[in-house]
Amino acid sequence: MDLVEQYPDATFIIDDGESFERIKRYKILTKGRLIVKISDFELLQDLKDNDISFFYAMPITTYAEYQALKAIGVESFVIDSPLFNNIHFFDNDKIRIALNISYYAAIPRKNGIIGSWVRPEDIDALGDNVIGYFENCDARKEEALYRIYSIKEWFGDLNSIITNLDYNVENVLIPPELIDIRLNCGQRCLSGGSCHLCERYFKIANRDFLDKLKEISNGD
Repeated sequence: MDLVEQYPDATFIIDDGESFERIKRYKILTKGRLIVKISDFELLQDLKDNDISFFYAMPITTYAEYQALKAIGVESFVIDSPLFNNIHFFDNDKIRIALNISYYAAIPRKNGIIGSWVRPEDIDALGDNVIGYFENCDARKEEALYRIYSIKEWFGDLNSIITNLDYNVENVLIPPELIDIRLNCGQRCLSGGSCHLCERYFKIANRDFLDKLKEISNGD
């Protein structure tokens, strides 16, 4: 594997769809720098017996799921809201977040404003224990997202880079302090709380809303 020599500090991730014999060969070829992304627990004992790191592919949303995965020894946790909105609970864990996903669409919503989306400008707020990645995109879009998030700024519509956001909003008009609020809010807005800052900020940064304000100010 030329990539192993080309990227000597990289960790390599493979799916559990490979045979276990091949997984063991990959461990040797990667010099132990291998993590297996498991979609079920069929290989769990084999992975543990051979000291191969693994994490569960599906995002977790409850503390019960977190405790169960921690008990079986996962290497890291893929999280979604509302756990995303209490991120400091995981300060002693390694976590993975799909930066370009607002929510996973098993149950459709009106929009994804109240979700786990992360703007390019928000990267540094996540903490050193967070591994960001991109999901549900082809190689071309993934490369484009990588460039955008690397420079940590986006001057377009946030809806064009966040899957399932389904709301047009001018990214540059979203206040930078919103990410710190979202990472610690516990999504109280969905359990009877009075905070609806995300929706209010998005409304103000919506292009249609801004155009209407412009019309009013011009007396049209």
